[in-house]
Amino acid sequence: MSDAAQPSNDDEKRIAPRLGVTTEGREGFVLITVSGHVVELTALTLEVHLARALTGRPPNLVLLTSAVTAMDETAAMLLDAAAQIAVDRGGFLRLVAPSAAVWTAVETLRSATLSTHRNVADALQNRGAVLSANSGEHGPLR
Repeated sequence: MSDAAQPSNDDEKRIAPRLGVTTEGREGFVLITVSGHVVELTALTLEVHLARALTGRPPNLVLLTSAVTAMDETAAMLLDAAAQIAVDRGGFLRLVAPSAAVWTAVETLRSATLSTHRNVADALQNRGAVLSANSGEHGPLR
């Protein structure tokens, strides 16, 4: 194979999905900010952050997802499973300001456990849940 047929480092950087995750402990909950591509290739990174946050008592997690540019079914199932674990342990996992990618991926699950909210304050008070299995609403919230 010639050198011309091999991808350059620049090509690999463009192709590789990028994921950003930050975790911040707040009074009574953990805020996890997620950005970029949450897909099968990057889901393990998010899973590590979720697993750590789920050790809290109770595990109250708020995920800010407005900067997620891509999400696949694997990532949506990961969020749904984490939400169920949180509920089983007396806590919650709530999505805030879902991007169109998050909205679409989560909506396909028809999860009874995941809820989305316009802002952190609404999520903490479990107000303004805007996505449910039968909500009929479509599109991202801003």
